[in-house]
Parts: sequence; structure tokens; C-alpha cells
Amino acid sequence: SGQALALAVVNGQLETLSAEQRVAWALEHLPGEFVLSSSFGIQAAVCLHLVTRIRPDIPVILTDTGYLFPETYRFIDQLTDQLKLNLQVFRAEQSPAWQEARYGKLWEQGVEGIEKYNQINKVEPMNRALETLGAQSWFAGLRREQSGSRANLPVLAVQRGVF
Repeated sequence: SGQALALAVVNGQLETLSAEQRVAWALEHLPGEFVLSSSFGIQAAVCLHLVTRIRPDIPVILTDTGYLFPETYRFIDQLTDQLKLNLQVFRAEQSPAWQEARYGKLWEQGVEGIEKYNQINKVEPMNRALETLGAQSWFAGLRREQSGSRANLPVLAVQRGVF
């Protein structure tokens, strides 16, 4: 399609740019309302700093599963304070305790259980965040070296009408 071809051309150009130049390009050329999502993993500070240095007030989406490590919650607090993040937290509509009472420990129930857990705790809250915040362009912070399935990720993609 025309869109696929245009994306391929743009991705070719973006591949030659630094991470900071890519962020600046996106903020200049893509439709905004812009959002940034973060898992607040160990590498998160780099991406958060990179984007918020250029766009300090960007909403930063965290999908809180209720099962993060105490160190992760402290790291979130620390980065939110240091970088003055516009943190927007979204959670499943049912608490972790209620989910366990209703379904048991989904993550112990094989692939199907993990998929249901991810749908309830990650996918649905993220979709709600994108809708609530009116996101048109989303900095996802996915890195190619994180897994084999991400190795061929393009710099820019369109997913359900959001860049």
C-alpha cells in the first residue's frame, strides 16, 4: 500500500539518525497528542530523559500490574521526582487480589493463562490509557536487542491508527 511504502522510506531515513534526532523528528512531523510509555525497567531512564528533555510535559504512561518489585516502585518515584515526569498510571479494573480470587494465579496456568493475564493487566490498561489521553503518537521505548521478536522492529510503525 501507499502507507507501507511511505513508512519504509521514512524508516530508511530514521535509521540514519541518532535517538535524539529521531525524537525531534517525531515531535516535528507526527500528529500529536504525544505519549510515552515506560516499564521503568533498568534502561528506562535513558528513554525517559531523552524524550522529556525535548518535551518535558509529555504524559508518561505506566501500566501497573500490581506485581512490580518494591525496587521498581521506588525507581518510579525516584525518576518521577528527578525528571519531573507527568506520570499517568493505569491499572486493571480488578485488583490483583480480586483477579487471583476469580481466576487463580494466571501466570502459572501456561500460555493461555499468561495471555489472559497480559490482556487484563497490560493490554487493556494500555489501550485505555491511549484512548483516555487521546494519543496520536506513542513513544513505546521498545529496543531491538530485548528479544528475537523485536530484532526487526522498525523505528516508526502504525498500530490501530496510532504512530
